[in-house]
Amino acid sequence: MTALAGLAKTQGKDPKTWTIPGIQRSQTGRFDDQDLAKILSDATEEVAGAFGANGSPAVMRVIDVLGMAAVSGSLSSTLESCSH
Repeated sequence: MTALAGLAKTQGKDPKTWTIPGIQRSQTGRFDDQDLAKILSDATEEVAGAFGANGSPAVMRVIDVLGMAAVSGSLSSTLESCSH
């Protein structure tokens, strides 16, 4: 289930009625830009180092290994393996 589908299921289909814990809508029905910017900033802070200096999430390790093997010459690219 996508995040938006989850929100629609729990808070209704109209995004104008959704709530975000910790912030309030103004009289015009909008959230304050500074509050939204803080949420985004806090959520993305230092995300590049989340898996360590040379780390990768487990689901990406296969891609890393295949990339290293291709660079070292043990694997050919798709175009190189096609017969012309």
